[in-house]
Amino acid sequence: MTNVKKKISKPTFSVLIPAYKSAGIIGATIKSILDQTFSDFELIIVDDCSPDDTEKVIKNWQKKDRRIKYFRNEKNLGYSGNLERCRQLASGKYIYLMGNDDILSSQALEKTLVAFKMDKDVGVVTRPYYWFEQNDVNSAVRVVRPLDESADRLISASDGRQVFEKVIESVGQLSGLCYRRDWMDLPIHPDIFPAHIYPFMSIFKKHKAVFLKDYILAVRILSSQTRSLSSIYQPSPTFTWVRMFKTVFAGKRYQNQVSDLFARSPDAFEVSAEKSFVSSILVLLSRIGDHTAANSNSAG
Repeated sequence: MTNVKKKISKPTFSVLIPAYKSAGIIGATIKSILDQTFSDFELIIVDDCSPDDTEKVIKNWQKKDRRIKYFRNEKNLGYSGNLERCRQLASGKYIYLMGNDDILSSQALEKTLVAFKMDKDVGVVTRPYYWFEQNDVNSAVRVVRPLDESADRLISASDGRQVFEKVIESVGQLSGLCYRRDWMDLPIHPDIFPAHIYPFMSIFKKHKAVFLKDYILAVRILSSQTRSLSSIYQPSPTFTWVRMFKTVFAGKRYQNQVSDLFARSPDAFEVSAEKSFVSSILVLLSRIGDHTAANSNSAG
């Protein structure tokens, strides 16, 4: 008699939450994910040795839904290390990132899947979002607007300065970003602020992306550790972003691509040719401001 092994189907999405000290807020995040209209996903939550009741809260939710997979690190890995462990545990076709305190609209995964189907070369999806304070998720205090308010936009890194700037503005927050997993050729980087942007931009420089038009994400700002943990600013966000660009866009082909986007900028720096790439990055970062230092609300 032949033993036939049953093939285990992999989920469409792996939704990843790196969790830390989030007992009072992660429940709302989990609920917003479980309420999705598209249901073929796994929810991977890795607890980075939280000293509060985060584990208890997550396990209570896990009893209600088998799609939740809970892990607890043996030692604290920090934000970037914890997010990378989440990535390594994922099995879905697409990796969907979430902070442990943000809220998704019910059609977020459904709309993201539609975006990937717009073109077979789509490797990443980004989105507009808004910030909210306290628990008033329906009141926006600040927004990152869509590239096009009338339609989801299929884009590439060579589509010009406006598109490139808008993408960079949108990816400062990790929540709601989605990656085709088999095209992720770079891991999550140790630098906190651009940690998740390394693999995103590595895909975007070679493949197409979609910028959604709908606000599928609400970002909670009260719990962000950028307000209270000064050590995450060492080294500075600007320095780590420049390092990210120099790493991801290494080589003349890609560096020239970025430099050309800002060559005619009225606020471009007067520098020698060999510094034009870094100069272009600094111009970019100055234009989008503090969005480059907006992340790490799930820091461990």
